[in-house]
Formats: sequence, structure tokens, C-alpha cells
Amino acid sequence: MICLTFVSTKGGMSNSVVPTLFSLVLVNVMLLLMASTDEAAAFRSCTPASVEQWLLFLAQSNCESFSLAGVDLGELDDKTSQDLYTALTASTHMTSLHLVRTNLKVEGAQLLRNVLLDANLEVVDVSHVKFDKASLKIVLEGLVGQTKLVRLDMINCGLDDDDAFLLAEALQQGIEGARAGRYPLLYLNLLGNHISSRGANALAAVLSKMKNVVSLDMSMNPMGDNGVAALATIVDAGYALSFLSLSSVEATTMGARMIGASLGKGSLKKFSFSKNHNLGLEGGKYLGKGLAHALALEFLDLSMCGLGSDGVQKVLSGLMVSASAHLASSSSPFPSPSPALKHLLLSFNNIEGHCDILNPFLETHPAIEIVDLSNNPLDTVWCESLIGRLSNSYSFCYKSKLKRINLRKTRISLGCIEQLDKVMERGYCHGMVEENDSTNLDVVMGGGYCDVDGNCDWEEDDLHDHKHTDPSSMYLESNFDTDLLALIAGFNLEMCLTQLGKHKMLEANALKESCCGRADTCANDFNLPLNTKEESQRWERALKSLCK
Repeated sequence: MICLTFVSTKGGMSNSVVPTLFSLVLVNVMLLLMASTDEAAAFRSCTPASVEQWLLFLAQSNCESFSLAGVDLGELDDKTSQDLYTALTASTHMTSLHLVRTNLKVEGAQLLRNVLLDANLEVVDVSHVKFDKASLKIVLEGLVGQTKLVRLDMINCGLDDDDAFLLAEALQQGIEGARAGRYPLLYLNLLGNHISSRGANALAAVLSKMKNVVSLDMSMNPMGDNGVAALATIVDAGYALSFLSLSSVEATTMGARMIGASLGKGSLKKFSFSKNHNLGLEGGKYLGKGLAHALALEFLDLSMCGLGSDGVQKVLSGLMVSASAHLASSSSPFPSPSPALKHLLLSFNNIEGHCDILNPFLETHPAIEIVDLSNNPLDTVWCESLIGRLSNSYSFCYKSKLKRINLRKTRISLGCIEQLDKVMERGYCHGMVEENDSTNLDVVMGGGYCDVDGNCDWEEDDLHDHKHTDPSSMYLESNFDTDLLALIAGFNLEMCLTQLGKHKMLEANALKESCCGRADTCANDFNLPLNTKEESQRWERALKSLCK
């Protein structure tokens, strides 16, 4: 993985007319590298610091992705604009264009529209670009007649309801012109704008017709309950949507009721409804009722929802019904990990120890691996009860898959947390009874065994091998913070956790300090298992989201 970044020099020659000498030297080095290997010609990501350097890259390299954060495209002259258009549309390698925080006035908007229509772009990110109405309308014209664009990010662009109507109209025209109604867009991120229920209704009317959309992020838009109800129709449509984020949208219990009724109808795998405060018992009841039928759900974020112990109890009851439904379909008494919930975030919900179902849920849920209970008034008595239950559960290796619990800023004593950590480290095991073993004396578990009396034993060498070959073992060894886990899960990058843990990247802030502006370098340094272009792009987008 190679990333070339040109940094503008201060003083000396100006790079406003011609490329800097430094840029020319680096391009020569690049060309030598390209000549030395058959595969070096296609660079994964390039980040020119000016329009002139961008033209240079386009002429001399085969970059797949360009990132021009902060570059001024607001006053392009006709010749420069034509040169860029010619180079961009001629590129057979470029598939991704990131124009975060760029200055896009009419001239730049016209260039982007033409490139959207005529180039091979699959990913466009214009996050943090403050569009005026004229420029936005021009850019959105590029969405009509699309055949290749699969991802559009417009985070924190200041979009209002009128802008949402323009976007909906462009998508509608695109659908009408697409073959068999198959518009290519798969991922749409509109986080952090000013879209209310009016704009949400307009977008929902179009998105509910787009059978291919798999990811929609409408977080931090003041849409309220009516907006949530509108977007719930997309889930109702039962198409491909697998990720939906409605965090911090000013929803109340009515919004919880509307989205809850839809959760079991679609194919959602990841759902975030966090930071919708004061849902309480009623909100938990509505969500729990829907979650009972959400058999595909793997990731659920209900942090900062004010559910309270009673509301959380309703949510967990629904999740246990869902898990039971899955288990009922399994003929084996020792089912393999189900496609059901694995990550559950419940921080800041005022959960107390008298939440009767919490410990049974953690003990018996057949798939849950990671739970965040931080910033809740859970006490040592509750912790001791959980230790007893998990000790019992781990004596039967098929029961609990729990690998990590975040208990930061609770009322639990340090001694109890340390004891719980030891129980989990000692007890984590999973496996299937060997079907061809008539005696059923052992449960095979990778590098160790549990006998029928419940004694789990790891040989020292086996334990070493297990911890370094199991892709999720770093959940055991490292204490990742909630923000980092949510980021990784949100971009489907769980396969990176092992390497991040090995390099002590356990907190979102640590990753931010080390990797902002250095996506490719960090991926190389940490030896991240990014084996496809799409995985590398997800990593880049995750860092952009973290570093904004």
C-alpha cells in the first residue's frame, strides 16, 4: 500500500502556477518505482495539496483514490477546469474522489457534475463543504443518469429541507432513468445536517424505492418522530438495507414506537438509535417488541437513551425472544454462534443492579460478544452476581460467548472488576460437541477442551496459539474503548481489531492522534488485513469520520 502526499512549500517558489520542485522530484521517484514493478503503477491513495499537483498526479500516476482536503476549487479558470475534466475522465484507475472541506463554488461544482457524469467514480465524499443553493443544484445534476456511483458522503454540509428536496428529486430522476430501476447508489451518509421531518419524508419516499441501498446514516438531523416514522418505511420495504443510524435525531417514545415496529420487517444488521434522550420505559417497551423479531441484527447502539433499568429490561427481553427464536430453529444442543446480536451498547442509561434480566441475558445469550455498560450506576453486588453466573456459564462452553464488558465509570469496586476479568479470561471458550463421538465426553474448542464436568483447560502452548490465531481474541487481551468499537463496527472493520490491539490502539483518541491524515501509512504500520479496495476505502472513511 503506497500513499503519496505533496506538501506545499512556504516561501521560495509559488506553487500557484507551476508544481513545486519538491513535487517534481517526488514524481520522478514515483515513476522509478512504477518502472521497477508491474504492480506499482496503481497507487491506492494520493493526496495532492493543490490543483497543480492534482494535474501532475493525473498525468504521471494511476491513483485509485484522490483526497483533496481543503483545496480551493472555487475559482477555476476555463483552461484548468477543462484540463482536469479531460484527465479525470481519461483515468481508468480512479474510482474514489474525496473533496472534504474544499471550496466548491459554481466553477468547481460544474467540474464535479461533469466528472460524476462522465468518469468512473464509485465513491464521492464532499463532507464539510458548505454549498450555496446554486452550486448544490449543479452537483446534484451529476446524480441523474448514474451507472457507477455507489457511495455518496455529505456529512455536515449544512443541508436543509430544501436541499433534501433537491437531493430527493435528483435521485428520483436517476431511478427513472436506471435500467430495471436499479440505481447504483448503495451508501448514503447525511450525518450532521439540518434536515427536519419535511426533508426526511422527501428522502424516504425516494429511498424506499431504491432496492440496492444497504447503508443510510441520518444521524444528528433534527427530524423528530415524524422523520423517524418516514425513514422506518425504508426498513419496511424489506430490501437490502443492513445499516441504519438515527442517532441524535430528537426522537421520543413515539419515534421509538415507529422504528420499533419496523425492526423485524427488514434485514437490518446494524442499527443505532443512540442519544435520543428520555425514551424511558415506554421507549424500551416499543424497541423491545420490535427487537424480538429482528433476527438478523448484529450491532445495536442504544447509548444515552435514558431507558433506565425498566426500559433496558424491556429491550433485553425482546433480544432474548429473538435469540430463543434462533435457537429453536437449531437441532443441535450446542449451536454454533448465531447471526444474532454480537455488539450491544447501553452506556449512559441509568441502569442499576436491580435490572433483573441483565445478568441472565449476559450469561445465556447465544451470540453476544461485546457489551458496553459504562457510565451506569451498577454496583459491586451486581458484579459479584454476574461473576457467579458467568462462572457457571463458562462451565458449559456452549452457553456464553461474552468476550468483553465495558464497566468504566460505574460504582463497582476495582477488586470485583479484576475478579470478573479473570473469570472471563479463564472461561472464554466455545465449540461444538463432536457429532461422531458417541461418548460426548469432550467439547472441542480450538486449542483446548471442556469436559462434561465443566472444567475448561488450556495448555500453555495452545493458549498462545489461540490468542494469536483467533481474529477476535484481542477483545480478550485489550480494553478497547466504546468510541473505537463503535467506529470499527460502523465501518465493518472488525477484522482490524487484532492488529490495532497489538499496536496498543485501544482508544479512539489514540487512533486519531496517530492516524489522522495517514490512513495508508497507518494501515501499513499496523499491518491491517485490508485485502480489497473496498476494505481499504472503508478504513479511509472511518478515519475521516474520526478526524473530522
